[in-house]
Formats: sequence, structure tokens, C-alpha cells
Amino acid sequence: MAQKDKENLRIIRQAVKWHEMVQQLFTTQSQLVSAQHDSALAEFNLAAACGRLIAPELRLPVQLYDMERHYRAVKDKWLGFGGGLKE
Repeated sequence: MAQKDKENLRIIRQAVKWHEMVQQLFTTQSQLVSAQHDSALAEFNLAAACGRLIAPELRLPVQLYDMERHYRAVKDKWLGFGGGLKE
């Protein structure tokens, strides 16, 4: 094999190795993003399971549901009837 052919073969091997390294980098970065996604999802699932994903805990700027007020408004109604519709 001529010296020029050996040099060309060396360059091709280096290019292939570089390509493999870049591919491994992309694969590793993709796996990192997937792991970060899974971690965030697990955090939200845990917070939901503990009851921490509710409006008061999150300090959301919304009107909170008042169970006592709702109970007083519907306690004397039968099956949802009685004053619900205005004529």
C-alpha cells in the first residue's frame, strides 16, 4: 500500500471516529433531556399525590371554591331544582 493510500485511510478512520463521537454526544444529550423531563414529571406527580397542586398551595390568583357556601346554597334543593333558573 502506498504512503498516500495509508494517509487517506488514516484520515477516513479519524473522520469515522469523530462521527461516532458526535453521534454519542447527541445520544447522551438526548438521554439527559429525557431524564430531566422524567424528573420534572415525577416531581409534579408527587406534588399531586401529596395534595400540593391545589390553588391555595400554588397561590393562584383565582377565587377559591367555598364548600360551606355552596352547601348552604343547595342544602334545601331537591335534585338541583328550586331557584336555579331565573324566569
